[in-house]
Amino acid sequence: MPRYLSLSNGRLLVNFDRQYYLRDLYWPHVGQENHTEGDPFRFGVFCDGQFSWVADPSWDKQIRYGDDAIIGEVTLRHQDLGLTLVCRDAVDVQENRFVRALEIDERGNRSMDKKLDSALAGLWYFGMFDVADPRIGATMDLIRQRLWVHSPVGGIARYENDQYHKVVPEGGQIPGNPWFVCTLWLAQWYIRKAKTAADLKPAADLIRWAASRALPNGLMAEQIHPFTDEPLSACPLTWSHSTFVLAVHEYMTKCRELKCSAFHLDDENADHLLDQ
Repeated sequence: MPRYLSLSNGRLLVNFDRQYYLRDLYWPHVGQENHTEGDPFRFGVFCDGQFSWVADPSWDKQIRYGDDAIIGEVTLRHQDLGLTLVCRDAVDVQENRFVRALEIDERGNRSMDKKLDSALAGLWYFGMFDVADPRIGATMDLIRQRLWVHSPVGGIARYENDQYHKVVPEGGQIPGNPWFVCTLWLAQWYIRKAKTAADLKPAADLIRWAASRALPNGLMAEQIHPFTDEPLSACPLTWSHSTFVLAVHEYMTKCRELKCSAFHLDDENADHLLDQ
């Protein structure tokens, strides 16, 4: 199939076909090692309970280059969804990175999903907002208030009224099952913004929470039962383990920066936690 859009810096080459599917990704040499093997990487939109691949005939597509640079400028319109998307794609000249900016123009009535989601932690973790931004502070405080599982187990739920492996009815003090990664994201926020040793105590408490909820052999599940501590869903889950390792590493690094002892524990307990 012909390539309608080619973007490159001489080392990284990205090609799109006429459906606006990414078809080629050559790196580190243009023309060699196509990491997609020519297979399409699809792009779709989910809106108001409906999903549509952009290759669907219901999308009107205009694929072109920008006027003043080698930047892809693609306009996608869907009459039934009342959406217009403007996608701008580029390959960084100096760094081997493909980047995309997306503008969304909505028309018609929309029902807004106002569920609080712990993944909002990504706004500061990936550098989109400074950790000291008061909006981030308010968001993370709200996550702590509304997504904390008020049971003997505790922990942070993924989002409000999470139905995945749900074990308790709606309402009450249980927004969903506690997840290791979501709880550790909160710990990482406390670590990132800490300026004194005392600021690290909430993070230490959450790291201890995660370690104490691991199985006796040290394995961590995706989530746990909010009343029995039993593992739910996949176990072990690499994501849980890797986030735990990251949180401990970030904590130890911050302790060195602040010249304070680790975990607010004696050496024996700190070693035990690290062993897990």
